[in-house]
Formats: sequence, C-alpha cells, structure tokens
Amino acid sequence: MAIKEGLQYCSQGNFLPLIIETDSLVAQKVIHGVWEVPWQITSDIRHIQTMIRSHGVEVVHVLREGNSLVDGLTKLFVHFAGIERQQYQNMQELP
Repeated sequence: MAIKEGLQYCSQGNFLPLIIETDSLVAQKVIHGVWEVPWQITSDIRHIQTMIRSHGVEVVHVLREGNSLVDGLTKLFVHFAGIERQQYQNMQELP
C-alpha cells in the first residue's frame, strides 16, 4: 500500500511531521476508522494508524484535480514500472 510505504520512507528520512493528501476517500475514511477495514488490508491499516498516532501525521482527502503532482508521478511510475525505481530527493528533481 502506497501510504504505508510513503510513511515508512518519511519516518526513516525524518521528514516528520507531515500531511498526507490522498484522492482516495475510501483510504482516508478507513485510516481514520470511520469506515470498516477490508480484511485483506487490516494489518497494513493498523500499521498506518500506529505510525500516524506516533508521528503526528495528518491524512486528508483532496480531489484528484488538486492532486495533479502525485497523479503525474503515479503515471510516470506506471510507465517505467519494471525498469527501474525512480526516487526523487527534492522538488527540483521532479519531472
């Protein structure tokens, strides 16, 4: 799950506190415990919830139109999937 991997990356790099913006209303509601967790991802969601509480992370919902940078990075990743993992260290490196 991308949110879990992103949280782990930010925690290891000490990029905290942070605000996670997701265009998935389902993910945001499940993480906040408003909606029931699908059993297949229960352990991932519990891990995310624990990290959020311990690191002061906020998870907010944004419309896909407001999330164009992440949408573009996702499309870039899908385009290059299987070739090499891209990792950007700062905003200037972004395509």
